[in-house]
Amino acid sequence: MRNNILSLKNIYNLLVMKDYPMEGGSVISGDRKKGMTLTKFWKENLLPQLTEGRYGTNIWKYTGTRNRHTSEICNRSSQLLTYEEYMQEIVALLNVEFLLQQTEQFMFYLRKHEFNYEVFTDKLPVFLDAVSKEDEVWNYDIGAFFESNRKDIAEMESYGKAGKEFTAGYFLTFLTLHALTGEYMQSKTMHIVRENPQYAMKELWQRFYHREEERNVVFLTAKDTEIYGEMLPAENFWGREREQFDLREMLAKGGHYLLSGMGGIGKTELAKQFIRYCVKNKKVDYIGVIPYENQFAESLLRAFSGRQEKTFRESFKEVIGELKQLASQKKVLLFIDDVTKNVQEDEYLAVLEKVPATIFMTSRLADIDGFETYPVKELSKDACELIFRDSYKRLMKPEDLQELNILLDDNICRHTLTIRWLGQAAYAMNWSVEELLKKLEKKEESILWKEKKRHVSLKDMYLQLYTKTGLHMKEKAFLEIMAALPSRKYPVSFLYTYLGIFMEENKQDFLHRLCNRGWLESKDESVFMHPVIAESISRKVLPEETLKTLFKNIGKIWRSWFGNVTESDKWNAVCECPNSDFIKSAELVEDLFFSLPQSSMGRFKEYFPVIILASDVVKNHFSISTDRAKILKEMVENAGSLPDDIRIHAYLVCTDYMITDIALLKEEIRRQDEKPTISRELMGQLYNLTLVNMVSAGQIKDAENLLNRITPVTARDKVYYCMNRGLIAAMKMDIEESYKWNRAGIDAAGENVELFSGELFQLWGSQTVLCHGTKRMEEAEHSLKQMKKYLREENVQDNWYYNFEKGTLLIQKNQVEEGIGYLKTAIE
Repeated sequence: MRNNILSLKNIYNLLVMKDYPMEGGSVISGDRKKGMTLTKFWKENLLPQLTEGRYGTNIWKYTGTRNRHTSEICNRSSQLLTYEEYMQEIVALLNVEFLLQQTEQFMFYLRKHEFNYEVFTDKLPVFLDAVSKEDEVWNYDIGAFFESNRKDIAEMESYGKAGKEFTAGYFLTFLTLHALTGEYMQSKTMHIVRENPQYAMKELWQRFYHREEERNVVFLTAKDTEIYGEMLPAENFWGREREQFDLREMLAKGGHYLLSGMGGIGKTELAKQFIRYCVKNKKVDYIGVIPYENQFAESLLRAFSGRQEKTFRESFKEVIGELKQLASQKKVLLFIDDVTKNVQEDEYLAVLEKVPATIFMTSRLADIDGFETYPVKELSKDACELIFRDSYKRLMKPEDLQELNILLDDNICRHTLTIRWLGQAAYAMNWSVEELLKKLEKKEESILWKEKKRHVSLKDMYLQLYTKTGLHMKEKAFLEIMAALPSRKYPVSFLYTYLGIFMEENKQDFLHRLCNRGWLESKDESVFMHPVIAESISRKVLPEETLKTLFKNIGKIWRSWFGNVTESDKWNAVCECPNSDFIKSAELVEDLFFSLPQSSMGRFKEYFPVIILASDVVKNHFSISTDRAKILKEMVENAGSLPDDIRIHAYLVCTDYMITDIALLKEEIRRQDEKPTISRELMGQLYNLTLVNMVSAGQIKDAENLLNRITPVTARDKVYYCMNRGLIAAMKMDIEESYKWNRAGIDAAGENVELFSGELFQLWGSQTVLCHGTKRMEEAEHSLKQMKKYLREENVQDNWYYNFEKGTLLIQKNQVEEGIGYLKTAIE
């Protein structure tokens, strides 16, 4: 440990060490800090905003190996070169609400771990004094800030337990913010933060104490989806009073509900208004929103920003397990928006039956197994009139209202999106209502309302306007690309960079014009196309030349950033790039390519390296569905000659589907043995992929032979080499050999506990099983205690494994009743 500087490591030591910065016990006692490590503590307690920005992601991301930037920030090492940029990123986040959220996070953690407030307040001044003397970056201004707030501690204590917890949380928050900014804590920017009177402890406490309206409800998912987008003011949300009341009753009753109705009828807006009601009135503890894309598992992992560190199915099960656990203890509301498949088409939807949350789905489907259908119907004529007049933005003469009344006689025009869009389009094109009716050919041929064909009629209406609103060729080409993409919000800056070649020279005017006419919606420097409009104007498949031009342009942009992005020595770094626009561009490539029929994919062979890299980026940051992995694998197999490294990277992306292709993997290894063409690191990944699949397929002898050829070099190589040796020995029923290799793995992993805490949990779990099976009961108990030390309390699979082993061990010791209790917990 370095001397007394203000670093994340020393803040952590302040909480967990008995003798730092003085003798007197620890703030968090030994029993309560089991399984806690430096990195784990900070990843659990920093708000996501601090770890998910451009620089925060690079510092805190999981890389599969030790992230040196995480170590550098924890130790406040001068080797980290982005302190200034990270400071600017942090300061941009700061406001009263953010500081209260971070303070509450620390309060929650301290309360959960039964912290000792008296020890904290005894050690705090000693810690500040030591830092002021030894930290060269510390200055009088920083010291004065902490000292002025420390003088208010006595007053805060008068508020009882809550005041004490807030005091500890507040100081941890500001110590942390300073530590994160490194030498720039003494900058003018941070001085301005300290001078802000709203950020004083007493001022924040008053906001915390009185802000009943806006606290309590926690959002589980990011707020970058359409359902979190701009909503209508409550006074402009006409005609849905009954539906809003019904939804409130459903929430009170609990259950799983399907809001069913045609696209654009107003299901998503109804959900937005209902979420606002739930937050304002604190009707739930947690809210999560999952935009449905392709299949539920993929959508869930994307919504919860789950990196696919395990196989696709294991990652999905883990998130579902954590949702079940949370919903069994708190009131959780989930919205799954725009579901397009039933349970028979998407098997992952079936697991929702066992999630004890209140769940609402929106869908055009009439029914989905396990969900009670609530139909969302067209609006009344009076409500539609108000919506049109609100969107038209002009005073309407009596004759205009009469024409509007004629328009609304047809039920098809009593469609929420359509009537709002017609008003907006008529305003943008400067049409009277009579002119609008003529454009729709209303007077020549009535638009018939037929229940089973009404959506087709809507498409016809949009297509009529699409051809009659004077759109230029570039506008149409751009809109057709937007229509082919998933219905997400796309930042304007992103569209300028990646789709700018399809725009006019004045890109700002180009987008503004399309938004003004209603084809796109604009919010917070982002644009969005409603799914109904997209479906109405979309081609089934974009022209090949359009796609090839797009892929070529994106590849060119990537090369300008990274050089030759598909070179093996750059591949992993590119995949882990935290730039949000880069990640979105990879999603764009993947989404458009997989929208193609498989029969035409081969014609894009020259772009396969970019497409495979894009899929790896998406898998690295979110997840890749089993459907797409399977298509990608078949595409590579049918491609003929591809560079060796590109082909093997594709196999690694398709991990879940390689178990049936062990012969293919063996052939790749044979070819590399004869003539090496890939890096040592990539060769190691190929070995490991082959080994895992051999063991899964029961090919133990082949796996053992392969292991005999591997010489582990890195720390991770050594740990996994030992784990695999132990697993193979156990499958051969060679218990002593398995025990020996597990022990070796524990020793290797123990050299870097922060990096290998998950592996240590697995290794000690294996030792528990082996010792239990060979009647070494004392050693089994010791292994179980070590297992608990590395248990991730929030991880469902860890808890199941531990409780199962604990229960079986107790039953073996004739402590049957207690053992059954643990087994019941494992089952739950």
